[in-house]
Amino acid sequence: MRKDNCFKMKKMIVILIGFVFLMGCSSESNLNTKEVESTEESNIFAHMSNLGEGKFNISSDQGNSKEGTEVVIRYDKDTEQTPIKIETEGIDGSMISYIYADGQLLDKLNLTDSKETLNLQKVPNAVTEGIHELVLVQYSDERTKSSIPTLKKQKYTVAKRAVGQ
Repeated sequence: MRKDNCFKMKKMIVILIGFVFLMGCSSESNLNTKEVESTEESNIFAHMSNLGEGKFNISSDQGNSKEGTEVVIRYDKDTEQTPIKIETEGIDGSMISYIYADGQLLDKLNLTDSKETLNLQKVPNAVTEGIHELVLVQYSDERTKSSIPTLKKQKYTVAKRAVGQ
């Protein structure tokens, strides 16, 4: 009978350890979900549609929104810059263009029919693995609280740089 009790006790310990392990994985999963939700909530342009005249395209060594291919950025934390190219056509040059990465200001530029390269690492969240959004916004005057006549969005994906790339 002692062997039977010992076996039951070992079985109970194994089940308990398994339960604790599963609970640990479950709470980690919830943390990742909350991080994604907070990123979306911090992007003030997430629920807005494109507005105004002109075109806004982005590109990288792997993809070009103008051609309809997925723009993939290969990120390496040891690299000083993580570039993304932007190209605009027909944007009103009399207004400053504010470029946001995931809702955080990346740069302010005078754009019309322009080609520029931006460093995504200016916004730390912009180079984390996953899908991100680059937004061009023009405000009706110099205040960023005024009306928005121009808003253009493009998505890009950040992936870790593979060894040897």
